[in-house]
Amino acid sequence: MAVFFMIISFFLYPFYSFFYTILRLFRFKYFFSFHLLRDFLFVMTFVMLFGDLFIAFASFLLSVFLPYLLWKFLGFSNLLAFSVGLITFMISYWFFSFVVYTVQTLALLSSHLKDAREILKKIESTSKDKTDNVLLH
Repeated sequence: MAVFFMIISFFLYPFYSFFYTILRLFRFKYFFSFHLLRDFLFVMTFVMLFGDLFIAFASFLLSVFLPYLLWKFLGFSNLLAFSVGLITFMISYWFFSFVVYTVQTLALLSSHLKDAREILKKIESTSKDKTDNVLLH
């Protein structure tokens, strides 16, 4: 039974997350998470600020555009194009989520590694100064 609910949630979560993202966009004045920004690279900054919106709107646009093309130019029926749109939305949601969260993870790791490098440099310079002081005395 648990596996069944996991499979159902795998299909339903993209729709829940999309509507929650849109609701949060209109409900809160400051939607963007500025506390995650520590890197000044443009792509990482864009993904950190607009990652959720990018996932929502890219998935939505792809799920609307592909069925329209299938219906208009390839002559698919409306029901078949609609079902392709739903499947496209779920697949594109998980794909864009993976891409965005991977970039966010890399950005956070790079900022933490930069901090760790600075700490190691300070420790190295402090130990070098102490070693020089011992050798001089």
